[in-house]
Amino acid sequence: MELAGWTNDRLVADLLHRLPESHWVYGRPNSSVIMAAFLHTAPDGLRFNGPELGAWYASKEIETAAAEVGHHLRREAIARDVPGMSRTYRAYSAKLVGEDYRDIRGL
Repeated sequence: MELAGWTNDRLVADLLHRLPESHWVYGRPNSSVIMAAFLHTAPDGLRFNGPELGAWYASKEIETAAAEVGHHLRREAIARDVPGMSRTYRAYSAKLVGEDYRDIRGL
């Protein structure tokens, strides 16, 4: 049922309309990865977003991204009360176009 919920057009449409249509990304390589970051979020939200809408956040260096993933994996292991966890992740690179981005460094 959960898998069906991720691929069912009717259910995905409900998620899609959480994001203003002017912010949709489509027709570009890996656009589904970007959209998924906004549309599939944790039930209680995460550090940079609430439960209603996810966030796309990235780092300038791969080491920072790895540390961020490690932080969340550690929190999940603690929440599940397991001694350790292992996952496989992908690293993406992106060229951001435009000027309207929020820099949270130092916050």
